[in-house]
Amino acid sequence: MISYRDKDGNIRPELLSEEAEKVAKSFAERYDRLSTNQLRRFYGDFKQLEKKYNTKAGSDKEKEKVFKEILPLVKMQRSKSEYALARKSITSGFRNFLVENIQFIDNWQRFEDFMLYFEAVVGFCYGKGVLKGK
Repeated sequence: MISYRDKDGNIRPELLSEEAEKVAKSFAERYDRLSTNQLRRFYGDFKQLEKKYNTKAGSDKEKEKVFKEILPLVKMQRSKSEYALARKSITSGFRNFLVENIQFIDNWQRFEDFMLYFEAVVGFCYGKGVLKGK
């Protein structure tokens, strides 16, 4: 079960460190690696959604309203990841990461938490050399 926050409601520090590093390493499979282009594509799509969310959201009530507007686009990333996997453009580890997290995102707080988590994972992908061409 995915959990971004601890029992006190704070984002778990290990999520953005040890767990993000482990996930990044899982994207490099035995015979294949995730390409920088595909990582940037999916991360960029989420960053665009985050930008749309951030420009409209203010109070928690507004955040929930705006989140409901972008939620279908968040969920659509799942089908994009399945398509990319079928074309062998991404690794199954990356697809699994996306699908598991997309299914877990059901409110604005989880979306914000996922964006921090994804950012940490991206950093480890580049830092640990798990991408094609790195």
